[in-house]
Amino acid sequence: MHETVPNWASFTRARQRLGPEGLSGAFWCGMRLAAVDGWVLDAPDSPANRAFFGGPAGARTASAGFPQVGW
Repeated sequence: MHETVPNWASFTRARQRLGPEGLSGAFWCGMRLAAVDGWVLDAPDSPANRAFFGGPAGARTASAGFPQVGW
């Protein structure tokens, strides 16, 4: 099966045909809406935080980086 992938110009032309009304749902109070699917924060490096949260994924030693809190 051979499928063609549209290029960016195709998307731009299609969006221009929609006009601004087609994009009204992408804004709230004049700001563009976005979604976040997870996050990671560096916690202060203390023995208690390192014991509870651990270090970064893939760290070769326990002392690398900061303890990380994530979801």
